[in-house]
Amino acid sequence: MEVVHAGRRRRVPEAVVVEIARLKGLYRGLGYRELARILFSTWGERIDHKTVKTLWQQSVVPTPTQLPLLDSLSRPERYQVRVQAIKLYTQGWSKVRISRFLHVSRPTVDTWIRRFETEHLAGLEDKSCAPKATPRKVWLPLMSDIYHLQTRHLDAGRFRIWSLLARGDISERTVGRVMALNRLVSDAIPHVSKAAPKKDSAPHPYKATAPHEYWFIDGRKMDFAIEGVKWWSIII
Repeated sequence: MEVVHAGRRRRVPEAVVVEIARLKGLYRGLGYRELARILFSTWGERIDHKTVKTLWQQSVVPTPTQLPLLDSLSRPERYQVRVQAIKLYTQGWSKVRISRFLHVSRPTVDTWIRRFETEHLAGLEDKSCAPKATPRKVWLPLMSDIYHLQTRHLDAGRFRIWSLLARGDISERTVGRVMALNRLVSDAIPHVSKAAPKKDSAPHPYKATAPHEYWFIDGRKMDFAIEGVKWWSIII
């Protein structure tokens, strides 16, 4: 009989074995090196990924567990989902695993982490995508410049005024809106079409007076000429 002395082995704590089994029931897409990183982040145990592989393969799959609010992105508790993503990230989960586990995109996870690093928990609240302040381009100096151009160039339209203004940060549509505003606030701009008083409608000259009565007008150029002049035939 040959006696072989077993080498010194480090015993893995029972809590780590239970944690590996829990993670296996939670999500089977984790890698062995990632599991070693998660165990070090949560339990402070430095375990080789080969040991993790052995324990992972030997562990019995428990009843599948689920994190609270796992797929509740459509529910009002979206804040809790973002908090859960931050917790998983601090436990050593990679961003790819978090995105696949929570069924969100990788850029979304990056955005949540960046907002948490900048604003802490307040950055995980729901925020409106609307701009905070719309850029305002119509100011009194611009209105004054366009007004003087309107008075100098009487028949110019918005494209002509825009080219004379020579400002790349202003579009021709903005110039058109300012021109319309100048016409409303100033009566000194010439060639301003004012609404004429509405006239009473005249009676129809050929209005029907009996059932099935209608009228029409037709005009066509004749094929012949009289004394070199082409004539028209008009039928009413």
